[in-house]
Amino acid sequence: MTLSLPVISREKRRELHNTIKNEALGGITYYLLVVLAAVVATLGLLTNSTAVIIGAMLISPIMSPIIGMSFAVTLGDADLFRKAVKNIIFGALLAVIVSIFITILVPTRSLTDEILSRTKPTIIDLIIALASGAAGAFTMCHKKESSVIPGVAIATALMPPLCVVGTGLFQGEYRIAFGGFLLFLANLVAINLASALIFRVSGFTTRDEIYEQNEIAITTQDSRNRLVISIAAFIAISIPLSIIMYKTILQERTKKTIDTSLKATVSSLNGVDLVNYAYEFKDNKYFITTVVRSMDKLNSNDVSIAEHNLERVLEKPVEIKMKVILAQEIDALTKSAQSKNTDLDAEKDKIKENAIPSLNTDKIIEYNIRENLNIVKAKLIDYKFSYSSNSAVYSIEATVQGDTDSVNKILPSIESSLENKLNRKVNIKVSFEKNTDGKNKDEKSSIDNINESDIYKTNDKK
Repeated sequence: MTLSLPVISREKRRELHNTIKNEALGGITYYLLVVLAAVVATLGLLTNSTAVIIGAMLISPIMSPIIGMSFAVTLGDADLFRKAVKNIIFGALLAVIVSIFITILVPTRSLTDEILSRTKPTIIDLIIALASGAAGAFTMCHKKESSVIPGVAIATALMPPLCVVGTGLFQGEYRIAFGGFLLFLANLVAINLASALIFRVSGFTTRDEIYEQNEIAITTQDSRNRLVISIAAFIAISIPLSIIMYKTILQERTKKTIDTSLKATVSSLNGVDLVNYAYEFKDNKYFITTVVRSMDKLNSNDVSIAEHNLERVLEKPVEIKMKVILAQEIDALTKSAQSKNTDLDAEKDKIKENAIPSLNTDKIIEYNIRENLNIVKAKLIDYKFSYSSNSAVYSIEATVQGDTDSVNKILPSIESSLENKLNRKVNIKVSFEKNTDGKNKDEKSSIDNINESDIYKTNDKK
């Protein structure tokens, strides 16, 4: 059993041709409805009202010339095609002009969710329009009420995007305007292709064939060739929409990764809640601004940990600026000021005991290198380091006295130890210095006199 659409009779095809041609020719009624639909759609977009936008979708008449254009493509009717395209262009321009005028009059001109939702069309929008166009053309060919323009699903993607173009142009938001135009164009192309295909499989080949049966054999191949233009346009518009969709997916994944990492880091801190955050990717680096609510003061090491966690998952340098809102827990039984001060001092002592100390980078590098070198009976003579914020890497140059092979073997261990301490990538370059007989064996360098307790500075000292 094969599935195929029934071919409609010659009489029905002739009737449908006349109906579509008359509706596609436009006229004063067509342009009046365009103006009214544009007014309603623009007000719905600016007030963020879905119900009002749906009303504009039902009023919009632009579907008629679009169906006429696809019908002309199927039949090879150049005159109908020219008139339909003219009405589409003039109707779209009129809708944009009306939306600009309405935006001028309305005091509220914020970019609402309804506007923003129509600025990043993807391949999914193209598929929706394709299915809607096919359903509309099928309804016209095979249902009794063949003059009914396809339903709300098709109309939704025509007038509102044109009004987004107008509001975007007036407000200088050209990215918004371009997104709305791209959505309108994508739906126009998809509806045209889907309708033309349905008309073709329903028995339409050429205008002459509707009236003279002996033209079928001659023109069937020609009618197929005419669809090539529509298919090519569909493929062309699919490319930018696919790219936009790919970028949107990447952005959503990045946002989810940042959100998960920030929440995990913040949840590890006692009495700290993440309020919100924003990020920007620029110069191959993520710049993140966060707002947190905390019962206690935070320090730079907390930010460093958050940066390190994000750098691991994003595999890019990260810079975080954290705004801290200090919060106070209070109830009706809160003690007097003097008692509160006593309790606050006790609380501060508790914080000191549990606080994560801020790191003294200079000393922690020195101490870790020296302790690891002692394992292979080598000495650290001198060192210097630098930090690159773009690559988030510490570069260390150390002068060492000891066995070359032994020192080189423990270099990975030194780098790993420092990376855990500094929460950053570490690269160490070592140069060797030979022992000299003139050196006093009992003399100790300033490096040997460093205690591990000196590596950290408490919050009070800061």
